[in-house]
Amino acid sequence: LTDNEVTDVNASWSPDGSRLAYNANAMGNSEIWVMGVDGSNKQSLIPATDEPYTADWGMAPPRFDDVAFADTFYGDVEWLAAAGITTSCNPPANTMFCPDDVVTRGQMAAFLVRALGYTDDRGGDLFTDDDGSIFEQDIDRLASAKVTTGCNPPANTMFCPDDAVTRAQMAAFLHRALDGVLTPGVPVSFTDDDGSVFEADIEWLGGTGVTRGCNPPVNDRFCPDQAVTRAQMAAFLHRALG
Repeated sequence: LTDNEVTDVNASWSPDGSRLAYNANAMGNSEIWVMGVDGSNKQSLIPATDEPYTADWGMAPPRFDDVAFADTFYGDVEWLAAAGITTSCNPPANTMFCPDDVVTRGQMAAFLVRALGYTDDRGGDLFTDDDGSIFEQDIDRLASAKVTTGCNPPANTMFCPDDAVTRAQMAAFLHRALDGVLTPGVPVSFTDDDGSVFEADIEWLGGTGVTRGCNPPVNDRFCPDQAVTRAQMAAFLHRALG
């Protein structure tokens, strides 16, 4: 079911028999992966490491009460948490992820800053509308890295931290952050982004494989104006950085 019978070992069925976990030990790095019973939907659950992990469903119940093994984005959410990019959506209990909640621009700043390790905030207070926000430092760091310019061009004095992030905006954030890190392959064109100011960002993202579209299995649309959920955001970041 996997691509390498030598380095893919220690298979373990999920309690409900719907998924298979296994160790992938390629190039000396230990990873835990899960996949469907037919070998489909392979997903990495933890970043590559030289620590000797072993796949065991009994040792690792779902981290969050609202993201089950069988959920489409389970592997992405687990990876996000293991990488330290999210803790939860209900501190201090930290038992929920809220996968269907819409991601705000402030939250997205925090996710990207944690994921990419940005630390420079150019002295802070770069926008007028985020004073007192718990995400203010993340927003300033994101702007300092030139991943965002603002939400009110050409002045760009505001960030709009409470606005929902659209799929098109997500494409722009990732393009600015990862251009030169990810290399697009076969050009991808979607039918519903013509004329969008984010068209180049969307097609770059599609070419990298980070997005596959919004209407499977055809996937000829991107749905640029649709808000990004927390689960979808986990998938975007996992594909981009996992």
